[in-house]
Amino acid sequence: MRKAMLAILAAAVLAVAPVRAADQAPANDTAGDGEVMEWLDEVHEQGSVGVRRASNWVDHFFDDERTAAEENRSRVRLRMTAGVEEGDGVDFEPRANIRLHLPQLSNRLNLLFFASEDENPEEDSTRPDPDVRGDNNKKDAAVALQYFLRESDKSNISVTLGGSYDYLYTGVRGRYLKEFGPWTSRLVSQLRYYTDNDWKFLNSLDFERPLSERWFFRATGQLDWIEEDDELPGGLLFRLYQALDVDKVLSYEWHNSFDDVGNEDLSEVKLQVRYRQRYLRDWLFFEVSPYVKFEEEEDWNTVLGFFGKIEIIFGFSGTGNGDRVDDPGSPDRDL
Repeated sequence: MRKAMLAILAAAVLAVAPVRAADQAPANDTAGDGEVMEWLDEVHEQGSVGVRRASNWVDHFFDDERTAAEENRSRVRLRMTAGVEEGDGVDFEPRANIRLHLPQLSNRLNLLFFASEDENPEEDSTRPDPDVRGDNNKKDAAVALQYFLRESDKSNISVTLGGSYDYLYTGVRGRYLKEFGPWTSRLVSQLRYYTDNDWKFLNSLDFERPLSERWFFRATGQLDWIEEDDELPGGLLFRLYQALDVDKVLSYEWHNSFDDVGNEDLSEVKLQVRYRQRYLRDWLFFEVSPYVKFEEEEDWNTVLGFFGKIEIIFGFSGTGNGDRVDDPGSPDRDL
């Protein structure tokens, strides 16, 4: 009975793991429980690697801030964005950020340059409130030093010290992963102190899983605290990614923004489709995104919009070959 239960559990793991682990099953039906458990552990680990690989591929293809904040290597990103909403004109904006790895000083140290705070790789562009994102009143170029205290698949901790000509900031950022079968949860917390507007505490929690070789689902909850505000802004996002091929991906997204989560104060609902393509070279991308949104301050009337961007990335760019996935067997790096 015990072996039968183990076999059923192994079959369930294999049903969601994007690997062909059946070929690695013990060939001897009389293998002991220890061998069965060892094989089951290996199947689970391979399934976990597959889940992490799918997540990393999606994040690097879209150059997601949550992975950019953890890159301990040199890279440059140049971006030109254009956006238009119903009733408004077209808004063009060039953006740039530079990350320089400094191995001569420390293998954990990076020097960051960004054209504005919203290009800071530690800032999440999906956050609904511009005051939370930092792009409401910090449009000036800034520089920062980032030091990694810990780097591993499961967790990442870094501290940052930086600023611009009229403010300084310091902060700590932590990320923790936990796997539940085919699901992975990801908690990211970031505490910041600014000399011009005090403290911010930003939190996000992801639940995600691959649905097949071409489909990937992610749900994200956000909850933030800003010292100067009496509210708790946040968001609830659902994203479904469809890989058309290694160079083209669609993302179907549903964003819900709250001015105050405690009072269930829903302020905006946004539905959008993002199409992103790598074009001609591994380092050149373009993206288009039509959307419709409904805002409380506009009496929930329909607002149509369109957003597009072109990106050039020097250094690492996601290639879809899994070359950015960390080896799960490598030791953690701690202080």
